[in-house]
Amino acid sequence: MFHLFDGVKSRVITRKEGTELVVVGFPGGGLIPDFEKMDHFELFCVRNGKTVKKQMLRFPDNTDTTERIRMMRELSADAVVAARFLPRDLSKLKEAGIRAYTYDGGPGAAIRDYCRGFLKPIF
Repeated sequence: MFHLFDGVKSRVITRKEGTELVVVGFPGGGLIPDFEKMDHFELFCVRNGKTVKKQMLRFPDNTDTTERIRMMRELSADAVVAARFLPRDLSKLKEAGIRAYTYDGGPGAAIRDYCRGFLKPIF
């Protein structure tokens, strides 16, 4: 399962009616990483074009991308934002029903642009 970034034992936020969950890769200061290099991420709960909650999470060590996608599906994630995606990962995300977006910038700017509708899904 996911590890809470701050180590606090709390529940992972969940999607409620009228909201969507967006996974944004977290670089630890800098640009969003490529999907296959993403180990930390912010999980944003978005409603009516605004962020209502966010939580920092990380994948367990040595988790491959197939397992990451399975875990995001378990979270009921609607979308993921990363710098780049490998074709095989895009195919698996599409199968899982998770929209993929690319963004060259930081996670804060990415979620703002997502909420404004500036990002377009790859598929």
